[in-house]
Amino acid sequence: MRAGRAASEPRRALAGPAAVIALLAGCSGGAAMPAPATTPGAAPARVDPLIARLVVAVDESLRARPDDGGLLYQRAALTVEAGEPADALPFIERLDAIGWDVPLRPDEYRPLADHPRYREIAASIDARAPRVSRSTVAFTVPEPDLIPEGIAVDPRTRTFYLGSIRKRKVLAIDAHGAVSAFVPPGRGGLLSALGIKVDTGRDLLWVASHASRSMLGDAHGAQRAAGVLAFALADGRPRRRVLFGDGAAHLPNDMAIAADGAVYVTDSTAGRLFRIPPDRDVLEPITRPGALVYPNGIALMPDGRLYVAHLPGIAIVDPGSGAMRSMATVPGAPLGGIDGLVLEGGALLAVQNGIGRPRMVSIALDESGERATALSVLENDPAALELPTTTCAIGGAIYSIANSQLNAFSGDAAAGAPALEAPRILRTPL
Repeated sequence: MRAGRAASEPRRALAGPAAVIALLAGCSGGAAMPAPATTPGAAPARVDPLIARLVVAVDESLRARPDDGGLLYQRAALTVEAGEPADALPFIERLDAIGWDVPLRPDEYRPLADHPRYREIAASIDARAPRVSRSTVAFTVPEPDLIPEGIAVDPRTRTFYLGSIRKRKVLAIDAHGAVSAFVPPGRGGLLSALGIKVDTGRDLLWVASHASRSMLGDAHGAQRAAGVLAFALADGRPRRRVLFGDGAAHLPNDMAIAADGAVYVTDSTAGRLFRIPPDRDVLEPITRPGALVYPNGIALMPDGRLYVAHLPGIAIVDPGSGAMRSMATVPGAPLGGIDGLVLEGGALLAVQNGIGRPRMVSIALDESGERATALSVLENDPAALELPTTTCAIGGAIYSIANSQLNAFSGDAAAGAPALEAPRILRTPL
């Protein structure tokens, strides 16, 4: 799930790295707080608290990596989001100077649409961007208002599972494309379904559950705790229910499952990583609060450590000690803005939707698995990808939610009566 905007009324069009969180997390803007000065440009004196926190995190990372294009992009978009679009121009100019080749999203920079300098830079970046269109539609789901976010596959049966944010359910799509209800709406206390993962060792489907603004029913789950639920693959019946019980704000986003059945969970709101032991229904903290900046996609390393995608890039986390370090990378291989993350064949496969026009990428790793050595674009056709979210791998390809439409709803009513499409699952060969 992409980091999103924290205003009380989200815009229909996505706008910057903080564009969808209001829809998914149900948060409100709250009191403003000072934002730090930065170079070049300066954030406005008072901005939304979430924006200010993200600015602080991005600025801290920029001090260490001043030419990181992903960070520059996020800083520019955050500045627009904070209400000072002209101050975003120096960051965009720096992007162009380093040869950035991920096209700017016009909806993220709408206040600058008529600014001559912005238009010049946007055209320059777009001109150098690779054009990659190699995917096909694997299947569609005839339910336009599903609003899917998580996808998983059982490699034994080639059954795909698709979670719904809006309808609080999980669908199953068999190898022949037949769609059926696997988890009916609200079963077992399911709220909005975010990341989902298949545990073949224990025949379970794990689903991250959280009350979002766009979900139907239950007064948005205002009194319902977020957590992670497990359902039997045989019949979709509830098997485990692990909730955050401390009364604090949590947003379980994505998961990785170890061979022993331990489940690792990213909590985007708390900025930390949790573990569910195989034999106890508790969420044990691994990292300190705020150690990660909006952690999202997660993948297990062969040695038991974890790749965790967060706003500045990819962190490598030791689940035993909680120690973490940033994955090193090379110019031209930005690691920020990643949503779904999969380790397959020695490479990280990712949905990169937070640093410009969305794209599917493959990240090559060195022998240690601790350094990115190259990034190749697998798909970036804007006609194919409308806010893709997560992905899974099987049979030499990745299967991704191509048009999540996360920004389509606000609360119980359609925001401006959006024109919805049937969800598409894209197949991209590796």
